[in-house]
Amino acid sequence: MISAALVAVMLASTVGTFANVHRVKSTISAATVEGKKLNVVANRPEASAVRVEIRDADGIAQYDGTENSGQFKKQYNLAALAEGNYTLTLSTDQWVSVQPFSIAGANVLLSTANYQEVVKVAVAQLANNNFVVQANTKNVPLLGVSLVNSYGEVVHTDTVTEAKQFNLNKLPKGKYTFVVSLGNKEITQNVVVK
Repeated sequence: MISAALVAVMLASTVGTFANVHRVKSTISAATVEGKKLNVVANRPEASAVRVEIRDADGIAQYDGTENSGQFKKQYNLAALAEGNYTLTLSTDQWVSVQPFSIAGANVLLSTANYQEVVKVAVAQLANNNFVVQANTKNVPLLGVSLVNSYGEVVHTDTVTEAKQFNLNKLPKGKYTFVVSLGNKEITQNVVVK
């Protein structure tokens, strides 16, 4: 197990935004409502398949399916869902978008101000055992970041806005995984400490 002092040494300093980081265009380019039907237009042409989930406020899946393209238009019939708060999540292994909505009577109310998206997470090695985690996001103030060793133990947790540097020089040599979280979705990237 990693000592508290070692974890303290790993605390990162925030680095400036890289020149190639830019605000992203939404994956859900249009989410509209027709009665209790939700129309979704997704535009991620690089994705070969997209997982689509509709979850209630307790996190229970009301719909969980896969679209076989990153570009699709589909209407989801929500007539069977009870009144309450829900989230529509579209994801692959490299991006996640979350669109909250609620059902009140026969109406679906979209919360476009609360739309969140993580399009790309990159981990780059700056120098020997110094890494930067960089995230292209939309409406995400903080992303959770965990560093996990090869035994599955979390050795450090932190948050990232757009980019943050991590000094891993005090860690034992080996393979580690950066895990970036948005809601119940994770994007992972492996690194090696030498």
